[in-house]
Amino acid sequence: MLEEGARQLHSEEGRESAGPGERSLSVALRAEEGTAVRSCWNQVLNGGAAADLAIYNVQQHIATLYENLKFRYVRIWSLFSKKMVILQDPSDCQYNFDMLDNVLDFMSVHHMTPYLDLGQRPSCAVKAEGEMVYYEDEALVFGSADDWMRMLMAFVEHSIRRYGRQAVAEWIFDFTVDIRHERVPFCRSEDEMWEVYRRFYVFLHQNLPGVQIGGLGGVAVSNNENSMFLPKILQ
Repeated sequence: MLEEGARQLHSEEGRESAGPGERSLSVALRAEEGTAVRSCWNQVLNGGAAADLAIYNVQQHIATLYENLKFRYVRIWSLFSKKMVILQDPSDCQYNFDMLDNVLDFMSVHHMTPYLDLGQRPSCAVKAEGEMVYYEDEALVFGSADDWMRMLMAFVEHSIRRYGRQAVAEWIFDFTVDIRHERVPFCRSEDEMWEVYRRFYVFLHQNLPGVQIGGLGGVAVSNNENSMFLPKILQ
């Protein structure tokens, strides 16, 4: 509520804008005693799957949104999908990050900061709960968690060489798991999944001091999985 000393209320009768028997009310406020409202609604744009942002038309659409909304981060996921053509054999450690470079170069040119969700999501269209128009699992198949970690390390080191350590340290990294489906294809157990996240977290902090890293997040669903999964995120 406004303090009495910060407002002046007075009614005036007989104004031309007021009809017979009506009263008009004017309010005067001291603007210097207000509190500035911090805008947070335009900080992040959910861009979509990395493969979609490699499409020229999608890039131009996002560039137009940025020009008008001035958001800071663009959040993308499924960085290591089959569509990104990163590798032929997960065990040979020969990586091709050309398509990812295309996406990240676009963000860099337009002064957008990448928000990288390293989780893998299916490409799908949902008609209703439990009903799919189509569903495609585009995740790369890794023989082990070590194979995935080697690729992540190669990607981060490649990005540091290309964009500079200071620039990459401003990115946000997180790892979302859709608990409605197989949690992480290359993890044989839930304990291994949490161990992979620990290694992921330690590696990024060692190589990118001050980097922002999100928790191992889950896609919210209305079943008992949440009650078991969420407490571990908070630990």
